[in-house]
Amino acid sequence: RRQRQMCIRDSSTTEVINFNNVALVTTNHTGALGTFPSVTVVNNNNIVLFGEVRYITTTQITITFATPQSGNVYLN
Repeated sequence: RRQRQMCIRDSSTTEVINFNNVALVTTNHTGALGTFPSVTVVNNNNIVLFGEVRYITTTQITITFATPQSGNVYLN
């Protein structure tokens, strides 16, 4: 029997970026210096989206989608 792991997210370290009808999202992350944040993207129906995530620097990220999307990017 498989067990599920529970992940508790510390909201004080999570940044949320909203985007609407775009194929390219560029954001500046203000989190911990020198680290690359994890990136989760969901659409307005809370379905996980998969795009090409590029870390330009530890503070600048671009996410590219094949078609325009709307939703939220969660960085932590």
